[in-house]
Amino acid sequence: AAKMKPSDVFVLYLAGHGTAQDGQYYLIPWEVRYTSVEALLQQSLNQETLRKMLEQIPARKTLLVLDTCSSGAFVAPGRALGEKAAIGRLAKITGRAIMAASANDQMALEGYQGHGVFTAVFLEGLSKAVDDQGQVQVSRLADFIGDKVPEITRKQWNYEQTPTLEITGRTFPIARQPAR
Repeated sequence: AAKMKPSDVFVLYLAGHGTAQDGQYYLIPWEVRYTSVEALLQQSLNQETLRKMLEQIPARKTLLVLDTCSSGAFVAPGRALGEKAAIGRLAKITGRAIMAASANDQMALEGYQGHGVFTAVFLEGLSKAVDDQGQVQVSRLADFIGDKVPEITRKQWNYEQTPTLEITGRTFPIARQPAR
């Protein structure tokens, strides 16, 4: 955070295991050993802690990518109205976008092209969701992911994984297509 400038684009990609309990999202670190639900949640990174960490990033263009089960709980519409409004104001002020692999009560499927489906589609989108200037706009990438992930999971596993995508304000580029 100390090295970031407001004009920078910040992308945080987190993949692994996740869960939602009582409407709250938890990122489960690899080293957690399950002994009980309470112990699991205590050892996990909860959404409030993750939000506080993200608030320290001064970049006005920030993309949070979560490839875990239940990751949609981070942006779930089931939150208390006041909390959702506060998060919306934060997103508008800071220009943050969130791409979550699944809905708050869904699995994020694995085993597609050596990745989770969401990550494989995200990587494919970096070369296919390019605008006329050769840039990958966050809105184009979200549209690509939103269309492709459910299509692949339906065909491959007869299960429709639905990414949760939240983009507030104007779109912004997160990458440039490499010169050929």
